[in-house]
Amino acid sequence: MKKAFVLGLLLLGGCFEHHVVDPSADAGRVDARVDAAPAVDTGICLCASDLDCPAREGCVEHLCIDCLCQPRMVERCGECMCVSDADCPTPPPFGECIRTRCTDCICSFFADDSVCEDGASCDPDTFLCTSFVGVHVVVRTDYQPVDDFDRIVASTERETFEYRPVRDDPFASMGVEVGELRGRPGEELLIHAELGLGERLVDERDVRVFVEESGSVVTLIFAR
Repeated sequence: MKKAFVLGLLLLGGCFEHHVVDPSADAGRVDARVDAAPAVDTGICLCASDLDCPAREGCVEHLCIDCLCQPRMVERCGECMCVSDADCPTPPPFGECIRTRCTDCICSFFADDSVCEDGASCDPDTFLCTSFVGVHVVVRTDYQPVDDFDRIVASTERETFEYRPVRDDPFASMGVEVGELRGRPGEELLIHAELGLGERLVDERDVRVFVEESGSVVTLIFAR
């Protein structure tokens, strides 16, 4: 049964055009002579051409494999610039945390936070180590906590936080600081905030804030 299943895969995959049974041999023996290329050792055909494989893979001996810079795959995968990070050129002489790496045969630049000290991170625009400051998020609303909303989610392009209110939170009178986001001094930060109840979106706001050198406070107002 298993042999019949494998043979069916081979025939459906197009690895063999046909098989010839030699009547002079033992019953059930299949002649190894074929009109097309032989199958790989696994006996299973996964592809007949590169078109049968996913992007950035090619068909080699009926198997789909990564491009791996093989010369025969240049037309499908493009010219290969590298095999490892060591093959990539030295980063340009600007910035302090720019690095190069090899991904899918292509060298690219990236911001490496690991070279920055004291909690700073590498700015992907300037490739300079930059310290973040806090942007404190305060919410004021006449929606009733717990009854009208049971979560507040605030996010920027680099991070997200969630706050779970309690019934006594003074959202309507004083407002409540619900969390802190990070920003770079001098940066204009876009903050998206949502009130939710269960799976339902109750209300949402977008606000832009200019980040001060010493940090900033932004108050988000949600009105019915």
